[in-house]
Amino acid sequence: MQHLRLNASAGGCGEVDILTKAEAVPNHQLRGKALSKFMLVSAADGYQAVIALPETDPDFTDQTIILANKMDGEELPPNFGPYRLVVPQDKRPARSAMRVTRIEVLDARNKEINDY
Repeated sequence: MQHLRLNASAGGCGEVDILTKAEAVPNHQLRGKALSKFMLVSAADGYQAVIALPETDPDFTDQTIILANKMDGEELPPNFGPYRLVVPQDKRPARSAMRVTRIEVLDARNKEINDY
């Protein structure tokens, strides 16, 4: 079994860049009602992680959350890729999901999401 080293260098795209290209934040201004938006990241094995949009915005944090497709300059191995979410400042890597297949931007104010 192959393991991703904690000191490995991840290469890919910052989540803020993905959100900007997807126009997930109106006028690129994360404020007001847009602060209730979050990303639901889904993996091939059914694992899911949640990232609040302010966690991706440089106006709110110094952290850069990455959707990685490389490790130390090489493509991710099949058991980690083709994409892996890397949340570098989490004390535990629980949100660093492997084999990411989908990223949805949702709004916590949406009643359908909040119904249990």
